[in-house]
Amino acid sequence: MRILLAMAMIALTAPLATAQQVNVAGRWYCTVNARSNQPDGNYGLEAEIQVSPNGTLQGRGNVFFPNLRNSVQPFQGPGDWTILPPEPGLSALVKFRVHTNTHGIVVWFARPTGPGQMYNRFTPPPQNGRQVDIETQCGKTG
Repeated sequence: MRILLAMAMIALTAPLATAQQVNVAGRWYCTVNARSNQPDGNYGLEAEIQVSPNGTLQGRGNVFFPNLRNSVQPFQGPGDWTILPPEPGLSALVKFRVHTNTHGIVVWFARPTGPGQMYNRFTPPPQNGRQVDIETQCGKTG
């Protein structure tokens, strides 16, 4: 019985250890660029976020749609973040969400790559001949 209890305690504390090692709290500047093989599928965003240790954040930034007439759209609002379990051979993935009044929920993902740095590159499976490559970079600014 003590062995089962000890195993349960280890399982419960493992995500906390991962969250502490990532150390996401602070001020971050992130850019996301999505490049598509279709001319209307490119977009980007830049965001400044203040991340709190309790899983909340405040964010503001701009979404860029280079093929639209009003191609720069500002956003701001409260949000949240969470650390997703790492995939085999990769570091944990951090999910950031800003709840805006203008764009719904703006979401991006990044993996810690060093002190004060995060990066992620993701290429989802093609849909209807459209291929997208999404690259995220974040740097801690405070």
